[in-house]
Amino acid sequence: MTDRLPPHTIAAEEAVVGSLLIDGEAIHQIPALTPGHFYHGPTRDIYTACLALKDRHEAINQVTVAQELDRRGKLDSVGGVAYLSHLVSILGTSLDVQDYALEVSNAALARRMVAVGQEIANIGYGNPADVPAAIARCDSLVAGLRKGMMPERVLMPGPRSDQLREHFIYLKDRDSIAAKPGGIPKLDRFLGGGFFDGDLVIVAGRPSMGKTTLLSFFAHQLTMQGTVLFCSAEMTSYGLAYRDIARRLGVPINTIRQGRYSEDLYDQILGAVAQMGEGRMVVYSESPMTTSRILQTAVTLQGTTDLTAICIDYLGLLADEYGHGLNERTSYISRRCKEMAVRLNLPVLLACQLNRDVTKRDEKRPLLQDLRDSGAIEQDADVVLFVHRPHYYDADPADRNDPAVEIIVGKQRQGDTGLFECQYANQGYE
Repeated sequence: MTDRLPPHTIAAEEAVVGSLLIDGEAIHQIPALTPGHFYHGPTRDIYTACLALKDRHEAINQVTVAQELDRRGKLDSVGGVAYLSHLVSILGTSLDVQDYALEVSNAALARRMVAVGQEIANIGYGNPADVPAAIARCDSLVAGLRKGMMPERVLMPGPRSDQLREHFIYLKDRDSIAAKPGGIPKLDRFLGGGFFDGDLVIVAGRPSMGKTTLLSFFAHQLTMQGTVLFCSAEMTSYGLAYRDIARRLGVPINTIRQGRYSEDLYDQILGAVAQMGEGRMVVYSESPMTTSRILQTAVTLQGTTDLTAICIDYLGLLADEYGHGLNERTSYISRRCKEMAVRLNLPVLLACQLNRDVTKRDEKRPLLQDLRDSGAIEQDADVVLFVHRPHYYDADPADRNDPAVEIIVGKQRQGDTGLFECQYANQGYE
């Protein structure tokens, strides 16, 4: 006999139920987790209440869970409303709910392992007369453990075939193509129609190449599909508005910024502002800005609007704190943005700086190796688009404002790489 406590992780159990109180929809990401996986009584009761709400197709949040616990006579025993508030306060996001759930299920499996070991020991201590039968019983107990180790996302051939059949029926019958066009026809065709749900799209370039301009252009084109969340850690809402109005009116941005307008231009500006009020661009501008705050904003919007894409300007200014250096922090942000795209099932477009090495070469066109601070960006990205102005480095200063732009597909997980020439005018890309 032992006086050791069975394996358990109360912190992970609290993180699971806390995640559900923040975002009730997250419960659909952990379908294999059951109340029996929980060791701690209060967290088990809270998770049971969440499942009951899910089965009744009711919202899962701090208020509804408290009401369900009270109805079951469990609210006081779990620690009351104060404990629910504590669970929410210790988490900033529900993004990691699957990781927490895996910790909980692994601990439950470890407890089962201990129980099976004790049962096998008892069989041995029983000095069985039929040893082969006793060994078969031990084998059966161990086989039961192995069944519990099968990851929930493993798809066997039959269920996978059924899932794929439904997917292709959906693609055949839908009114529009699966991708969301970015507004540059030849580029969209090369990408298979545009940007796909679940993809992380990197828009990269050196300073003054037009990353924000291209990202803004894509964002406005994507509003034709639904609501777009544009996150800027670099510019205020006013700064973004100057660009937007200049694009709409086809005038230089400095004309909008400097004020003292003619009456005609003033009327046009007010008309553009009115159009923006009727559009589907949601601007989130905050400093410091983190991936967790972006996710919380996006989850809220997805519950109230037809959110179709997220655009983030830009990676280097996000304030997530992680690891011991810039490389680890950049890798963390890149991974979070990819997880966000998969979790929300929409494209995430992320602007990114290139390192200085590109300026030291005779050939200035960017390469994947020029992505700044981390190789993880290239690894996480489904598509990498480089924006490059070929005349920017010309000796003659007059040539540096040439509107010629190259958009280089440096990576496409599901296709080829390529280069596309276009012109940038005040209205957008041509």
